[in-house]
Amino acid sequence: MRSPLGRLLSAACLALVGSTPLGAVHPSASYIFPAGAQRGTTVSVRVGGLYLHKGCSFAMLGPGVTASQQVREINTTRFPKVVIPQTYFTQEHSFPRDYAGTVQVADDATLGMRYWQVWTSQGGTTLRRFVIGDLPEVIEREVDGNPIPHPVQLPVTANGRIYPREDVDLWVFEAKAGDSITCEVHAARIGSTLDSHLEIRDAGGQRIAENTDFFGSDSLVRFTVPRDGTYHAAIHDVRFGGLQSSVYRLTITSGPHVDSSFPLGGRRGTEVPLQLLGQHVPAQPVIVTLPADGGDQQLLPIPCGDTRQLVLLDLGDFPEAIEQEPNNVPPKASVHPAPVVLNGRISAPGDVDCWRLTVEEGQTLEFLFRARHQGAVLNPLLVVSADDDSELLRSEGRGRLTFAKAGTYTLRVSERFPTRGGPRFIYRLQVGPPPAANFLLHPAQQALTLTRGGSAELTVNAERLGGFAGEIKLTADQLPEGVTAEPVSIPGDKKVAKLKLQAGPKTTISAARIRVQGAAMLPMGAVTRTATYRLDPGGPVFETVLLTTALSAPFKFIGQYKIPFALRGTTHYRRYEIDRGGFEGTLYARAADQQIRHQMGTWGSPIELPPNSKHFDYPLQVSTWTKVGLTGRTVVVVYGEIVDSDGSRHTVAYSSSTAPDQIMIQPSAGPLSIRLQRSSLVARADRPAQVTVRIRRDPELPLPVTLSLLPGAHVQGVEATPRVLAPDQTEATLEIRFTGDAGPFNAPLVIRATVRPTENITVRGRPLRSGDPIIAEAPLSVVVAR
Repeated sequence: MRSPLGRLLSAACLALVGSTPLGAVHPSASYIFPAGAQRGTTVSVRVGGLYLHKGCSFAMLGPGVTASQQVREINTTRFPKVVIPQTYFTQEHSFPRDYAGTVQVADDATLGMRYWQVWTSQGGTTLRRFVIGDLPEVIEREVDGNPIPHPVQLPVTANGRIYPREDVDLWVFEAKAGDSITCEVHAARIGSTLDSHLEIRDAGGQRIAENTDFFGSDSLVRFTVPRDGTYHAAIHDVRFGGLQSSVYRLTITSGPHVDSSFPLGGRRGTEVPLQLLGQHVPAQPVIVTLPADGGDQQLLPIPCGDTRQLVLLDLGDFPEAIEQEPNNVPPKASVHPAPVVLNGRISAPGDVDCWRLTVEEGQTLEFLFRARHQGAVLNPLLVVSADDDSELLRSEGRGRLTFAKAGTYTLRVSERFPTRGGPRFIYRLQVGPPPAANFLLHPAQQALTLTRGGSAELTVNAERLGGFAGEIKLTADQLPEGVTAEPVSIPGDKKVAKLKLQAGPKTTISAARIRVQGAAMLPMGAVTRTATYRLDPGGPVFETVLLTTALSAPFKFIGQYKIPFALRGTTHYRRYEIDRGGFEGTLYARAADQQIRHQMGTWGSPIELPPNSKHFDYPLQVSTWTKVGLTGRTVVVVYGEIVDSDGSRHTVAYSSSTAPDQIMIQPSAGPLSIRLQRSSLVARADRPAQVTVRIRRDPELPLPVTLSLLPGAHVQGVEATPRVLAPDQTEATLEIRFTGDAGPFNAPLVIRATVRPTENITVRGRPLRSGDPIIAEAPLSVVVAR
């Protein structure tokens, strides 16, 4: 007879009260593909994430975009047969699964970044980026094997992914002699794991131009087309790595492309003549009206030809001055009172810009180089001197100086390395009084998980300005019902505090966006500030943190420490005991999304664990190419669906990476092997190809063998009728037929030998179960007859 606790924890109704997460898994997101879309289009996207189970909630923040509220699990694009160096095992151990959704972009959506999140009943993820563009877009059709060129028409933004390791993507376009073409990669700037290398080649494979790091680790190439013809843009990881999360956007255009502007900004609410730097930009300055309010950095769309180019501008409140050449010696320098923002550039190596500044006796000024990230490459050096050339201040970023005497002083701005200079060596030097006492607050987390009945801490950082050293009292609001937050203070001598949140025993499992505020007494009076953060310069300011009230799994599994031998090409089983913790419903087990090392040829499929089952045997597939003698380690996850007391359904999971709970194996040679008489052949539509196959079986495996052909999923026009070898037969001929449009053969075909025991057997001391395939494989290269 079921106990009251058992009835409470049944699949019909389960409410966790005050549980502590044990082996809890936390969801995370790795990528979205494609990583952007053109205005006025609707795209199907694949979200790659860990522990999102069968699907999860999805939100994209920002104007002009509408996204599906849920993403659902689909078949994940994976290329498992990848041999990686052992030194990378502990780095490449995440195996995201793909989830499908849609994103609709309005015709008038503003260009630039949008931000998205996903969450489950066990937590939420940080924000990730999605780009709204203005050019036509194409999406790579991912296939395994050698690169297949993707033809595109300019201008275009190509969405691709460098996966698996050593992948190279080729984008092919036509160009006319004399054209200037810009190829720009967005990868690291959108949170991708790709460190790109971009190379331009002509039709004969000759390298025209290349680049590795331009915008951080993102590449940019600009070249002049030497002759009419076909050109290839080849992109790969600089270390020839490649992960599921190595997505990118490659824009190729012969049209306008803005790199930067001069000046880098201006005074709020004024008109500024901007000289645009880049490809096919107007020769004359473009007059831009700056917003009268908003943040100090804003992305503004600037008309440029028949396109609109986003330009990041720095906004200030002081009067502005733009250098007038020549100004390399003090007598030719313009004179300005403080406060002022000085805009100039070091136009050639060795150039020095001089400015004259009038100050009052006892006046304290702060010197700050602003907008240093906005496409400018200058390493600025400021020297402030008196009329007798005595040096009063030397600064490379921010400096402060109190002037003992009233008068006019000289400011010299130069490049720290004298051999550098050019049109992009731009600076924006703000000279003004030190900031008044003030403070800003920033949450350290973008998302916080709070388990029902438990507590969690939100870290809040204080940015103290103008010498402010007062106490800041923190509170949280917009909390969901059943969640409380204890007020906490940041003492005057500290810059950080932790706000503790508590979930009641009956808190609804949900997601909410909460706000943190801080109150303090400033010289101007009592003020309250909201904790905010920004992910990108000029991007939106976020004032909330995603709080998910979550469930932990009541169940867990328990293993024993073992490292048995496992035969390549077979299925290895590992037994686990189940501690259900009162849960009586159906469970599922599969290889965990997060491993402790690369799997190197082992994988597992989901299995169903019947209600009330107390143990299970998890089947691990050991591939034919798993490295012999190298210990394999696989982590398993178990998950099930809980029906809460309010009728809502929640998928929760448990995983453990402790040694007893891992599936650890020592791979050894398989009991079946295959050898081809020929390793390559020519594909002809008018005549089948004959391939002689030789089989070797262990003596303990006197069973029939089936030979079959496995073309890649992208290969068409090739087939072979399977052949069955009798137990005493060791050789057979496989006939392979091709159609006239067969291919592409950018990767070898695979000939597989399969044995399926009809009863449980033992081979080399290892038990093999009835019906489980025992396989061996051999590659067969194909070239097309010309």
